[in-house]
Amino acid sequence: MANKLTVLAEKGNWYKGNTHCHTILSDGKWSPEKTAALYRDNGYSFLFLSDHRIYGHHSDLSSEEFLVIPATESDISVPDTVFKCFHIVGGYDPGLARKSLADSDRSMNMPSWDGIGSVQRIVDDLNDHGNLAILAHPVWSRNNVADIQQLKGLTGLEIFNNVCDHEWNCGDSVLVWDLLLSEGHKLWGFASDDTHDPAVHALGGWIVVKAAELTPANIMEALRKGSFYSSTGPEIYEFYVQDGVAYVECSDAKAVHFMTYDNLGKSFRASDGATLSKAEHKLAGYEKYVRVEVVDAFGKRAWSNPIWIE
Repeated sequence: MANKLTVLAEKGNWYKGNTHCHTILSDGKWSPEKTAALYRDNGYSFLFLSDHRIYGHHSDLSSEEFLVIPATESDISVPDTVFKCFHIVGGYDPGLARKSLADSDRSMNMPSWDGIGSVQRIVDDLNDHGNLAILAHPVWSRNNVADIQQLKGLTGLEIFNNVCDHEWNCGDSVLVWDLLLSEGHKLWGFASDDTHDPAVHALGGWIVVKAAELTPANIMEALRKGSFYSSTGPEIYEFYVQDGVAYVECSDAKAVHFMTYDNLGKSFRASDGATLSKAEHKLAGYEKYVRVEVVDAFGKRAWSNPIWIE
């Protein structure tokens, strides 16, 4: 492993964004204009306005400094269950060079349930029209690993969902992610707000993308390739593996956790009154992947995407 392994682009700028958000066009409380202004004014560079079953394109809200990406949230419920369902967020990726659903206003037609294949058809429809597909809030939706690993074409899943965390304490899906990664499913992890009431649910979970420029094509290419990290607070500046050692540089932290499989990884904790801004961990040599979690003094977390050890 003499070569440097990383999912973060070697060169580029950092752009903060939210990939899951609702407005009055579905079940949100604010207009698209007011919602976009909130994120723009709080330092975000891009936003998915992913209203339920509506493919939203809001180019009038975009500028050179702030992008609103065409997006939707598709869903299907499992009959004869109390609550089980599947929600898929789609965001348009120009780099896939496919005809977008954003070419016209349209409501999304959902298939009727006939097993996990119904969910696959939703993912396929999004993919076929040039969208990245992200599994939303799997713990809230009662999605189990056996179901998720049957799905093909997912870009990733939400590992933190702010509204689910705030309202029902079930926004953390990191364990689901690790179980999927351990089985070889190469899925990126996303933190999002899933904003419904921005006065309560906004600005709590986000991703930070490293991309060449702030354009839809560059942002979506970075998401496709995993060149981003997720956060509720801390920052990750660098994460890579070289010569069998995993390295991270980050904002001031109380703990840094290297998470691996099959090996157990390693945790580093700052002594009282001190903080960590970097850490390194010698890999055993048989890990499938390594990712890092950074925890700050307030218990807020940041998650890197996994580096796969081929």
